Amino acid sequence: ELRMALEQAKDLENQQNEQLDEIINIASNLKDNAGNINMLIDQQKGIIEDVDKDVDVAREKMNFVMKKLSVLLKTSDTGLLCTICTFPLLGFWGFGVLGPMY
Repeated sequence: ELRMALEQAKDLENQQNEQLDEIINIASNLKDNAGNINMLIDQQKGIIEDVDKDVDVAREKMNFVMKKLSVLLKTSDTGLLCTICTFPLLGFWGFGVLGPMY
C-alpha cells in the first residue's frame, strides 16, 4: 500500500511537471508575441509621427495661401477661400493630372 501511494505521488509529480512545462512554453510564446506587438507599435508610431509632420507642413502652406488669397480678394471668408482653392484641384483630378480621386 505504501508502494502504491508512492507511485501515485510520483505520477502526480510527473503530471505537474508536464503542466509546468506547458505553462512555461505558453509564457515564452506570450513574451515573443508581446515583443512582436511592441515592435509593430513602434513602427506604426514612427509612421504616424511622419504623417503628423506632413500634415503640419501642409497646414502651414495652406494657411499661407489662405492669407495671401484673403489679401488678394480682400475677404476673410474662409468658406469662400476654401472653395476657390478646391475648384482647381477638382479640375486637375477631373482631367487625370493628379491621378484617381479614390
